[in-house]
Amino acid sequence: MNTKANRRLSLVALSDLLQIFQDAAWVPFSYSIWKLKAALSFPEIEGLDITLHEPHQADPEAIATAILASEPDVVGFSAYMWSFSVFAEATAIIKSRRPEVVVVFGGPSGRPAMFDLDPYVPYRGLVDAICVDEGESILRSMMLATDLSREGLLRLPGLAVWTDSGWKETPKAELLELDSLPSPYQLGLVPKGLGANLETFRGCPLSCAFCEWGAMSSAGRIWSAEYLTREMQAIKDSAATSIYLIDAGLNLNRRAFRNLVAAETEVGLLRSIPVGLHIYATAVSDQDTDFLTSIMVGRLGIGLQTYNQDVAKRLHRHFDEKRFHAGVQALTAVRNTVIELIMGLPYDTPESFRTSVQRAMELPVSGVQVFHSLVLPDGLMTRAPAGSNLVFDHKTLKTISATGWTQRDLAETAEWLSRLAESAGGSWDATMWRLPAKGRDLPRPRAIAAPERILSAPNSDKYDSEAQMPRSVVERSPRAVIDGPDVTLEERHTWGETVIQASGRRIKLTDIAPTRTGDLRAVVWGEGGEVVFTIGWRAADLKTFRWVDGVGVQVSQLNAQADRQALHAVAYALARQTRPWLVGAKRASQEPLVPTQISP
Repeated sequence: MNTKANRRLSLVALSDLLQIFQDAAWVPFSYSIWKLKAALSFPEIEGLDITLHEPHQADPEAIATAILASEPDVVGFSAYMWSFSVFAEATAIIKSRRPEVVVVFGGPSGRPAMFDLDPYVPYRGLVDAICVDEGESILRSMMLATDLSREGLLRLPGLAVWTDSGWKETPKAELLELDSLPSPYQLGLVPKGLGANLETFRGCPLSCAFCEWGAMSSAGRIWSAEYLTREMQAIKDSAATSIYLIDAGLNLNRRAFRNLVAAETEVGLLRSIPVGLHIYATAVSDQDTDFLTSIMVGRLGIGLQTYNQDVAKRLHRHFDEKRFHAGVQALTAVRNTVIELIMGLPYDTPESFRTSVQRAMELPVSGVQVFHSLVLPDGLMTRAPAGSNLVFDHKTLKTISATGWTQRDLAETAEWLSRLAESAGGSWDATMWRLPAKGRDLPRPRAIAAPERILSAPNSDKYDSEAQMPRSVVERSPRAVIDGPDVTLEERHTWGETVIQASGRRIKLTDIAPTRTGDLRAVVWGEGGEVVFTIGWRAADLKTFRWVDGVGVQVSQLNAQADRQALHAVAYALARQTRPWLVGAKRASQEPLVPTQISP
């Protein structure tokens, strides 16, 4: 068997911009490409040189230039909905400069259906292959193959290749025993001090049409308790600031759950840092609630999606309302929980959806989170029920209209949600809304990853990490220049020696001022030099560095040596504290709270 590659491989990913924990400075982490690097590193493939690219900004030219600087033979893009279009454009740049480079797409949005959408048809012939099965074994087979021409790729398993007659899928790749997969944590590859990801099983026993989990393999494949013990100890040793359980649900595989409990008993990881996870309320047991009581829950999501039984049935979503409510009662007795709903599902209606929202807000939970329906490639894009009549934005994948919803219905319902969030003290952005509910709010875990000292004006009181965050950056300033929508463009304020303590670094905020577009511009100095942030209330933007509660933070000037963890902590603090001013300016302009412009 060939164990020599003599190749240079570049793996590329853009971290998710969304805030997993509202009360902790979650530092995004490109888990997918680190997993792939681990799979290719053990056992070692002789002559294979791997470079990871985790760009701070979604700039196709900059990404392509950085990739080409590493002189790769093969480029693997881990594509998600927020990065697919950027990677497609980067592919075109790479191929125009070095057409011999082999480009492979993978990840949830790395699917033929995405390249069949009008904006991406021109890129089909530029992508050499799409990995449509689990990537660890497939990429290893590719690196050991001697022929990576289109003809050679068609002989490898688990791929889709564009040919003159359309997409051709090769035979499915063999699924490996999960314990055999090398771990980037156990190999010591992962940088310290980031948010961690943990898997206990793969697949999902459910087949909901709106969710990509339903297109995966069954949930029968699990990691052993012994493996999870080693994995969790390695994560603990990496000084992870928080952890996200990326399984379909805590209680959707009982064998995996038992193994997780056994590993946690041995390691004690999940009781020491905030944990984000989902749970299926219809199947809650005493074992689930006992376990949740023993760990530090940062966010516990409960997927309801809709109260409409007919909609749930059409979308292959099993829903037993009586058992659901019993599960919610059991969970809310021990932990803060968030009910999740989807606006714009096919066959739902504005009236039915508003009823779902109002009923969810009456539950004894700490909050309700509403997502705009997305037409995902392994979800509604390919598995929508007949007659759904879906029209969607081919860039953002947001539903524009569907059976039961006109475009105007969705825009008006989005505005209704935004005003409901504002009146109730919630938050929102272009794709989601966070609404308070009637339930009690139990004590939350301390935000370990939050800046040690929150942004404050010169000579103001100091704030520690457990203090309540000030309402805005400027309210305590001796001269509050950004005090409302009437501020003139000429007004500026130098902050002198104001210092942000973030991730153990001293970072000085030297200047902040409004721009002509209604955004704010903040200049920060740190150990890596000057960084310029632009903070604005806007729709989803692929150049956004960080999203927090609807506020997008862009980095328009970034020193390559800047500390990543510190940058995310600073962006988090800036977004949280400037939000009240930005919302006030939006209200004064009488513009809709949620931008409704649809890209072509």
